[in-house]
Amino acid sequence: ILSPYLKGGGATAMNFAALGQDILQATLEIPFSIPPYVSLLARSVVTLEGIALKGNPGYQLVGEAYPYVVRRLLEQSGSGSAKLTL
Repeated sequence: ILSPYLKGGGATAMNFAALGQDILQATLEIPFSIPPYVSLLARSVVTLEGIALKGNPGYQLVGEAYPYVVRRLLEQSGSGSAKLTL
């Protein structure tokens, strides 16, 4: 669902109407709730991305965060056999 929205370019490149429809569709198919702290984190990330896009319009938050997220996921897996090449 989210792949079209992770291309970079921030909020200016997003179609929020389509994103809203996709999220609505997902909530109808899969019942879930978002904890308040996740909403707060999302608002913070969006604000920081907006600041970064002022300095660099081509900034890609997901691209910048991806290596860190992968590294953390591999550390938490605890398997010890996973190898990450960056």
